[in-house]
Amino acid sequence: MKAKDLKQILVSVGIGVLVGSCVLLLIFAIMALLILHSNLSIALIHPIIIVCGGIEGFVSGYLAARLYHKKGLLMGLICGVVLSLIIFIMTIFSTGLLISASEFAKILIVCVSACFGGVFGVNSKY
Repeated sequence: MKAKDLKQILVSVGIGVLVGSCVLLLIFAIMALLILHSNLSIALIHPIIIVCGGIEGFVSGYLAARLYHKKGLLMGLICGVVLSLIIFIMTIFSTGLLISASEFAKILIVCVSACFGGVFGVNSKY
């Protein structure tokens, strides 16, 4: 792999992860407002987090693949792994647990949705 290709991959993944994380924060803020101003149950927080993580993964994989213009599945997988590492590190800092079943599910959903986003990003016409 050439240095130019590696640089382009890193820039594409970096931008995809950054934008995906910003989208996640925006969606979390909207969901927090909805929970505060409505009668939604606290039990809905975990499903909301999982859906938001899936959206984050899809957006980051899609954008990274659109910027790189090829290898959508690989670009999505790289974005999913980077985002999963961020989730894993934040989980360790916030709960002290290494990993639980729900954290594993979140990581898996982020990776799979990022792969789908990468495939759609490469194959989209726009």
